[in-house]
Amino acid sequence: MTVDRNPFSRPTVDSVRDVLSEEKKHSDSNPRTELIVPAGITTNRGNTVAAMVIDVNRFSMRLLHAGSIATDQEVMVNTASDAMLGYSYRLIIKDCRLAFDGLFISEGLFAERAQEQSD
Repeated sequence: MTVDRNPFSRPTVDSVRDVLSEEKKHSDSNPRTELIVPAGITTNRGNTVAAMVIDVNRFSMRLLHAGSIATDQEVMVNTASDAMLGYSYRLIIKDCRLAFDGLFISEGLFAERAQEQSD
């Protein structure tokens, strides 16, 4: 899976498919819906990271991106759509791990859900 690519570029759909096929081998019991769309992650420092949404469930969203993102921070994820109307989600990053070739998988809880769990 070694690919020469710009480290700041968005992961490709093929990269997402590779990750999904590998992840299915080690899947948990939590049902997830595959959702592959371009996204931008804005950190609490104001940095924007190009990403691809991998999948979602009722509580969280997983993203594939270049470079590591600190855990336990709130980020804003902006997704693209066909109608040129993007959607924005506030996530609390709970896990960020190396996938391959400098790409990382992050999982974030939807901020509203995270707040409900802590109350």
